[in-house]
Amino acid sequence: MDIYLPERTTAIIVADYLMGLVYVVAFIVGILGNILAIFYFKSKPKDTATFLYLATACNDVLMLSLHLFSGFSLLADRRALAFSSDIFCTSWDILHFVTVKISVMMVTI
Repeated sequence: MDIYLPERTTAIIVADYLMGLVYVVAFIVGILGNILAIFYFKSKPKDTATFLYLATACNDVLMLSLHLFSGFSLLADRRALAFSSDIFCTSWDILHFVTVKISVMMVTI
């Protein structure tokens, strides 16, 4: 089955690079902030709120790590890179689905 791919115009290429850079910068800032949050909340008394903050920070670290692969793919002219592996793709899809649902659930609690 052939997949239709639109012509890669300059605007699409620039948008891909910008989105890729946003993913990478968000990863760096998010990892630093969440690691600081993890260390901060680990030193606090163990109660329900502290556990939820820790769980949210850990979930964010996983979610940021997953999105980094998408950013690398965009920076590499949409080449599949890690996504060319069926095992990685399936694992990424499951982890992404679960982390998004967990994130929504923890914010609602």
